[in-house]
Amino acid sequence: MKSLISEILAPCGNWDMVKASVRAGTDAIYLGTKEFSARAYAENFTVEDVKEVVKYCHLRNVKVYVTLNTLIKQSEIHKAIDYVNRLYNIDIDALIVQDIGLAYLVNKLFPDLDLHASTQMNINNLNGALIAKELGFKRIVLARETDLEELKNIRKNCDIEIEVFIHGSLCVCQSGQCLMSSLNGDRSANRGRCAQPCRKDYKIILANETINSKLSYLSPKDLCTIDNVGEIAKYCDSLKIEGRMKSKEYVYSIVKSYREKLDNGKYDYYLDEVKNRGFTKGLINNTNGYNYVELGRKNQIKGNTVGKVLGKGKIKFTKAVLKKDILILSNGKNTF
Repeated sequence: MKSLISEILAPCGNWDMVKASVRAGTDAIYLGTKEFSARAYAENFTVEDVKEVVKYCHLRNVKVYVTLNTLIKQSEIHKAIDYVNRLYNIDIDALIVQDIGLAYLVNKLFPDLDLHASTQMNINNLNGALIAKELGFKRIVLARETDLEELKNIRKNCDIEIEVFIHGSLCVCQSGQCLMSSLNGDRSANRGRCAQPCRKDYKIILANETINSKLSYLSPKDLCTIDNVGEIAKYCDSLKIEGRMKSKEYVYSIVKSYREKLDNGKYDYYLDEVKNRGFTKGLINNTNGYNYVELGRKNQIKGNTVGKVLGKGKIKFTKAVLKKDILILSNGKNTF
């Protein structure tokens, strides 16, 4: 059940990210291998790599969760079970699973291996949590569409560990339910091969007339809950950061920021410098509409505000800058 402080769970797509997240103060990491991973285009690991990662992390009191979070074809069942057996024998801390049939077999063949229900299972309410517990899952990774009140309801009424996304990219569709990539390019999101067509540039057109050129993206902004992560942490066991395909700088900055916020109530690391889009507080905080969808991404300048132009030849720096930093006026305004 609930510990006093929720763990911070960091994404790792390569060794550099493992080391960066551990140094930043993560409690656990999650990663995928080159087989059965929902991030098939990440660098990923071999099972032998995972063995070394487990040794490295366990020596530093950090847990390692491995993803097997794609739907499994009938012809792949034997290969998948062999894969689980190899992971089981290198002492991973848990397996993250989407496929219910595979979960049944893992529970039967490896009863002491902890199973986490992937966010791809789209568990977003109490009934889903109760079913997951009945199916033998130790933890549920809630869909990102779950709001804070439903999180509280699940915590109160279901004795299961809860993991919640607190930062990172969001999907335009409900977790685990998108078929857009499959239909457009025969690359299934449920097989780890999403082409992310929702990130493309779109316009709304009706009867050959452009209705609203401002709505140029279907894509949501990036989730950022740092303002109320302490409140979220009261009702879950794990705070999950998205980003296995991102950089070591990204994972270090995000983990460090949330670590400091949870431990000290404030943070110094720059979140703006490692983001891909604007920030939203997400559906967990009932944020929607223009505060949720990314608008005018091409016009946005990503970075951290470090100063202000007071007048001709007069600049006031509010934060330190380094010799090789690039200073850009923010959208034509007097900040940079």
